[in-house]
Amino acid sequence: MLKVIRKIPSDSIVRLGGMTDCFQPIESRCHITYEAIKELNKQGIGYLIVTKSSMVADDKYIRLMDKKLAHIQISITTMDDDLSRTYERACVPSQRINALEKLQQCNFDVSLRLSPFIPQYIDFKKLNTIKCDKILVEFLRVNT
Repeated sequence: MLKVIRKIPSDSIVRLGGMTDCFQPIESRCHITYEAIKELNKQGIGYLIVTKSSMVADDKYIRLMDKKLAHIQISITTMDDDLSRTYERACVPSQRINALEKLQQCNFDVSLRLSPFIPQYIDFKKLNTIKCDKILVEFLRVNT
């Protein structure tokens, strides 16, 4: 992995978690994402982290990530923890929102992703209380 990162042009942005979340539970044992971020920092390469995990806001990652290189997007589809447990295998939305707000407080470039956006799953009053400067909306497309 490190050899591959060293070949990436320094003006690139690498997406971590595009198809598979880079902060799955195994990360706490294997630290592959941690090592990748460490090398990206060393090479001065920007990175976009897309996750449904609160692990991205653990202190060790906050200390590691470079605020000039890191861009973080945390996804939710609902703000209801109980509802999310019926269809997701990720940490509950309240934990993700807490992580998002912690990263925002630490001055990282962070966005909340409503992905996919299902209006009946979002409590707009709660949404407006989240302390985050950016919200991205990704619509669910259903072919009929």
